[in-house]
Amino acid sequence: MVSETHELPPHAQRLRAARKARGWSLADASEGTGYAKSSWQVWESGVFPPADRALTIAAALGVTVEDIWGAQPLPVELPDDERPTLTPDPSTPPDASPDARAA
Repeated sequence: MVSETHELPPHAQRLRAARKARGWSLADASEGTGYAKSSWQVWESGVFPPADRALTIAAALGVTVEDIWGAQPLPVELPDDERPTLTPDPSTPPDASPDARAA
């Protein structure tokens, strides 16, 4: 459990605020969504719920996923300047088949 002196991540604060704005205790949130009270405690400590649960949680609270967890999607691709540089194995000819490379 998160210490009271530890500042929660913004999304955890928004989740807790949305639950309280609805007038729900953790037990009410559990009953309203079908997810365990212990799951709610974990999510309100800053752990992200699975995407399907985030949708259910937001709908039950009458908000959007973006309202709680933000509108910025996680990058699928790294920008060119952050991509690792792959160095080819000098002992493998560039036209070698995958089978030849594995040998």
